Amino acid sequence: ERDLNSYRAALKWEPNDNFAGILKVDYHDLDFGGNVVTSPGFPLYRVTQNGDITYKDESLRIVGDLKFKLDNGVTLSSMSAYQQLDSVNNLDLSASQPVFYQFKSNFDVEIISQELNLISPADQRMRWVLCAFYFQQDADIPDWTKDGFTFTGNVFGLGDDIPGVTGSDYPWFTTPWDKHEDEWAVFAHLAGDISERLELEFGVRYTDYFTSQVTDYTFAFGLTPPTIPFASGRQELAEDSIDAQLALNFNVNDDHFVYALASRGHTTGGINIFPPYRIYDEMEVINFELGWKA
Repeated sequence: ERDLNSYRAALKWEPNDNFAGILKVDYHDLDFGGNVVTSPGFPLYRVTQNGDITYKDESLRIVGDLKFKLDNGVTLSSMSAYQQLDSVNNLDLSASQPVFYQFKSNFDVEIISQELNLISPADQRMRWVLCAFYFQQDADIPDWTKDGFTFTGNVFGLGDDIPGVTGSDYPWFTTPWDKHEDEWAVFAHLAGDISERLELEFGVRYTDYFTSQVTDYTFAFGLTPPTIPFASGRQELAEDSIDAQLALNFNVNDDHFVYALASRGHTTGGINIFPPYRIYDEMEVINFELGWKA
């Protein structure tokens, strides 16, 4: 049973022709009733969930969008954003099987970002955009006493013969988790008219990315608090990357348009949350396109 509630308000201020500001605030209180999971077997369509099954997201986001037009026609724009998210996601890991085996997690996330753009007038033969960007995200999962990252269940078959003890009173595997991400980038894009029908575009972006995480895995058998050390420490990843785009746009006539495009993009790398904390590299995408639009 879901109970989803979202609210948003926006305010625009435009005192003159050279300045416009928009402030947006949205709040979401989303109760999805839980992530229902199943396992193979009969009877079909019968799902029994045992445990504290919960999936809730509560978030607040504030965005400020400012545009200021200079006397020479150049526009300075600023996009500022803040977001805070609290999430709880508890799953029945054994799905519709009768054995009790549960995963619990809850976390807090804070995100801030700032983008600045300098944009040339659109009616020039050479058009350009210069941009600077910053992004920071902090995620915090507490320890098992606050239902952080925990695996709970009688997976070892202990305590079944002891009255009142099920072997799953405490997590058998757990860790707190603190993750920090930090990224900044600069970007430039040029578009020039070689002729009345042919346009050349070129864009390049440099990105510097850093992430770190801290974990402290402990282990037990479900009968006592998890205090047996398993793995812990701090891991870091730092990388930088250059993305680019080159395109030719040609208006054959009023009815036909063709283009050619080559670009390189990427998704940042990361660190596995589980030991041995393997680092995975960024994902690179090389793209070539030819297009005809009639």
